[in-house]
Amino acid sequence: NNHQSGFQPRFSWTLGAHHLAFGGQVVSHRSRRWGELIWAAALPQETGPNHTWYDYQGRKLIVNGFLRDSWSVSDRFTATASLQLASIEYRILHDQRFNTEFSESYLFTMPSAGLSYQLFDPFRVWGSYSYVVREPRLKDHYWGETGYPVIRYDDPETFDGLQIDPERLHDIELGADWVRSNLALRANVYWME
Repeated sequence: NNHQSGFQPRFSWTLGAHHLAFGGQVVSHRSRRWGELIWAAALPQETGPNHTWYDYQGRKLIVNGFLRDSWSVSDRFTATASLQLASIEYRILHDQRFNTEFSESYLFTMPSAGLSYQLFDPFRVWGSYSYVVREPRLKDHYWGETGYPVIRYDDPETFDGLQIDPERLHDIELGADWVRSNLALRANVYWME
Protein backbone atom coordinates (compact mmCIF):
# COMPACT_ATOMS: atom_id res chain seq x y z
CA ASN A 1 0.00 0.00 0.00
CA ASN A 2 1.50 3.31 -1.11
CA HIS A 3 0.12 6.81 -0.67
CA GLN A 4 1.93 9.87 -1.94
CA SER A 5 0.93 13.51 -2.02
CA GLY A 6 2.78 16.71 -2.62
CA PHE A 7 2.92 20.33 -3.63
CA GLN A 8 5.45 21.73 -6.14
CA PRO A 9 5.15 25.48 -6.76
CA ARG A 10 7.41 27.24 -9.29
CA PHE A 11 7.69 30.97 -9.90
CA SER A 12 9.73 33.00 -12.38
CA TRP A 13 10.09 36.60 -13.42
CA THR A 14 12.43 38.86 -15.34
CA LEU A 15 14.09 41.73 -13.56
CA GLY A 16 16.25 43.77 -15.91
CA ALA A 17 18.97 41.47 -17.29
CA HIS A 18 18.13 38.74 -14.77
CA HIS A 19 15.68 35.90 -15.33
CA LEU A 20 14.96 34.59 -11.83
CA ALA A 21 13.19 31.40 -10.85
CA PHE A 22 12.45 29.86 -7.49
CA GLY A 23 10.30 27.07 -6.19
CA GLY A 24 10.22 23.99 -4.09
CA GLN A 25 8.35 20.91 -3.18
CA VAL A 26 6.85 19.12 -0.24
CA VAL A 27 6.21 15.43 -0.83
CA SER A 28 4.90 12.95 1.72
CA HIS A 29 5.12 9.23 1.00
CA ARG A 30 3.46 6.70 3.29
CA SER A 31 3.56 2.97 2.72
CA ARG A 32 2.76 -0.30 4.37
CA ARG A 33 5.03 -3.18 3.42
CA TRP A 34 3.91 -6.64 4.27
CA GLY A 35 4.31 -10.16 3.01
CA GLU A 36 2.26 -13.25 3.54
CA LEU A 37 3.50 -16.83 3.42
CA ILE A 38 0.67 -18.71 1.76
CA TRP A 39 2.04 -22.21 2.23
CA ALA A 40 5.31 -24.10 2.60
CA ALA A 41 6.20 -27.73 3.29
CA ALA A 42 8.73 -27.24 6.09
CA LEU A 43 7.60 -24.65 8.65
CA PRO A 44 7.39 -24.66 12.43
CA GLN A 45 4.09 -26.12 13.66
CA GLU A 46 2.82 -22.78 14.98
CA THR A 47 3.15 -21.29 11.47
CA GLY A 48 -0.09 -21.85 9.62
CA PRO A 49 -1.18 -20.97 6.09
CA ASN A 50 -1.41 -17.27 5.23
CA HIS A 51 1.16 -16.39 7.89
CA THR A 52 2.21 -12.72 7.85
CA TRP A 53 5.99 -12.90 7.41
CA TYR A 54 6.68 -9.18 7.79
CA ASP A 55 4.58 -6.06 8.27
CA TYR A 56 5.84 -2.51 8.81
CA GLN A 57 5.15 1.06 7.76
CA GLY A 58 7.56 3.39 6.00
CA ARG A 59 7.49 7.15 5.70
CA LYS A 60 9.46 9.58 3.57
CA LEU A 61 9.14 13.35 3.78
CA ILE A 62 10.90 15.54 1.19
CA VAL A 63 11.06 19.31 1.59
CA ASN A 64 13.24 21.30 -0.78
CA GLY A 65 13.58 24.65 -2.43
CA PHE A 66 15.67 26.24 -5.15
CA LEU A 67 16.69 29.64 -6.48
CA ARG A 68 18.11 30.16 -10.00
CA ASP A 69 19.39 33.28 -11.76
CA SER A 70 20.19 33.52 -15.45
CA TRP A 71 21.95 36.84 -16.03
CA SER A 72 22.38 38.25 -19.54
CA VAL A 73 25.63 40.10 -18.91
CA SER A 74 25.73 41.25 -22.55
CA ASP A 75 24.23 40.27 -25.91
CA ARG A 76 26.80 37.48 -26.15
CA PHE A 77 27.55 36.51 -22.53
CA THR A 78 25.21 34.76 -20.05
CA ALA A 79 25.97 33.60 -16.51
CA THR A 80 23.76 31.24 -14.52
CA ALA A 81 23.80 30.18 -10.89
CA SER A 82 21.45 28.11 -8.78
CA LEU A 83 21.19 26.71 -5.30
CA GLN A 84 18.97 23.92 -4.05
CA LEU A 85 18.40 22.96 -0.42
CA ALA A 86 16.86 19.55 0.23
CA SER A 87 15.68 17.89 3.42
CA ILE A 88 14.75 14.19 3.39
CA GLU A 89 13.52 12.18 6.35
CA TYR A 90 12.96 8.42 6.42
CA ARG A 91 10.97 6.65 9.13
CA ILE A 92 10.17 3.03 9.90
CA LEU A 93 7.41 2.34 12.39
CA HIS A 94 4.92 -0.29 13.53
CA ASP A 95 7.15 -3.23 12.61
CA GLN A 96 5.02 -6.20 13.67
CA ARG A 97 7.83 -8.76 13.55
CA PHE A 98 10.94 -7.06 14.96
CA ASN A 99 9.43 -3.99 16.72
CA THR A 100 11.83 -1.76 14.79
CA GLU A 101 11.24 1.98 14.79
CA PHE A 102 13.69 4.65 13.68
CA SER A 103 14.08 7.93 11.86
CA GLU A 104 16.98 9.13 9.69
CA SER A 105 17.24 12.70 8.31
CA TYR A 106 19.40 14.29 5.63
CA LEU A 107 20.01 17.91 4.68
CA PHE A 108 21.77 18.71 1.40
CA THR A 109 23.00 21.90 -0.28
CA MET A 110 23.47 21.57 -4.05
CA PRO A 111 24.95 24.50 -6.03
CA SER A 112 25.50 24.89 -9.77
CA ALA A 113 26.95 27.58 -12.03
CA GLY A 114 27.51 28.07 -15.74
CA LEU A 115 28.81 30.47 -18.36
CA SER A 116 27.76 30.76 -22.00
CA TYR A 117 29.40 32.87 -24.70
CA GLN A 118 28.15 33.47 -28.25
CA LEU A 119 31.43 33.66 -30.21
CA PHE A 120 29.58 34.52 -33.43
CA ASP A 121 26.18 33.74 -34.85
CA PRO A 122 25.35 30.78 -34.80
CA PHE A 123 28.26 29.42 -32.67
CA ARG A 124 28.14 29.33 -28.84
CA VAL A 125 30.44 27.78 -26.24
CA TRP A 126 29.56 27.06 -22.64
CA GLY A 127 30.77 25.49 -19.42
CA SER A 128 29.10 24.45 -16.19
CA TYR A 129 29.71 22.96 -12.77
CA SER A 130 27.20 21.27 -10.49
CA TYR A 131 27.27 19.32 -7.25
CA VAL A 132 24.50 16.83 -6.54
CA VAL A 133 23.78 14.60 -3.55
CA ARG A 134 21.37 11.66 -3.35
CA GLU A 135 20.30 10.06 -0.09
CA PRO A 136 20.51 6.29 0.42
CA ARG A 137 17.24 4.52 -0.31
CA LEU A 138 15.04 3.36 2.53
CA LYS A 139 15.89 -0.24 1.63
CA ASP A 140 19.56 0.65 2.24
CA HIS A 141 18.65 1.46 5.85
CA TYR A 142 16.19 -1.30 6.61
CA TRP A 143 14.99 -4.36 4.76
CA GLY A 144 12.43 -6.10 6.94
CA GLU A 145 11.43 -8.62 4.26
CA THR A 146 14.38 -10.86 5.06
CA GLY A 147 14.33 -13.44 7.81
CA TYR A 148 16.48 -11.04 9.79
CA PRO A 149 16.23 -7.35 8.85
CA VAL A 150 19.17 -5.79 7.07
CA ILE A 151 20.13 -2.83 9.24
CA ARG A 152 23.27 -0.92 8.26
CA TYR A 153 24.23 0.73 11.53
CA ASP A 154 27.14 0.06 13.88
CA ASP A 155 24.59 -0.37 16.65
CA PRO A 156 21.33 -1.73 15.19
CA GLU A 157 19.59 -1.45 18.56
CA THR A 158 19.97 2.35 18.82
CA PHE A 159 20.48 3.09 15.09
CA ASP A 160 23.77 4.87 15.79
CA GLY A 161 26.72 4.86 13.41
CA LEU A 162 25.14 4.77 9.96
CA GLN A 163 27.32 2.59 7.70
CA ILE A 164 26.10 4.02 4.39
CA ASP A 165 26.78 7.44 2.94
CA PRO A 166 24.82 9.58 0.50
CA GLU A 167 25.97 9.51 -3.12
CA ARG A 168 27.86 12.69 -4.05
CA LEU A 169 28.61 13.83 -7.58
CA HIS A 170 30.68 16.68 -9.00
CA ASP A 171 29.91 17.39 -12.67
CA ILE A 172 32.00 19.66 -14.92
CA GLU A 173 30.88 20.12 -18.53
CA LEU A 174 32.14 22.04 -21.57
CA GLY A 175 30.21 22.28 -24.80
CA ALA A 176 29.55 24.05 -28.05
CA ASP A 177 26.41 24.66 -30.16
CA TRP A 178 26.03 25.57 -33.82
CA VAL A 179 22.33 26.36 -34.40
CA ARG A 180 20.50 27.45 -37.54
CA SER A 181 16.74 27.50 -38.11
CA ASN A 182 16.82 24.14 -39.91
CA LEU A 183 19.90 22.47 -38.37
CA ALA A 184 21.53 22.19 -34.95
CA LEU A 185 24.84 20.60 -34.02
CA ARG A 186 25.73 20.20 -30.36
CA ALA A 187 28.64 18.55 -28.60
CA ASN A 188 29.84 18.42 -25.03
CA VAL A 189 32.41 16.72 -22.87
CA TYR A 190 32.04 16.10 -19.17
CA TRP A 191 33.85 14.85 -16.12
CA MET A 192 31.91 13.36 -13.21
CA GLU A 193 33.21 12.11 -9.92
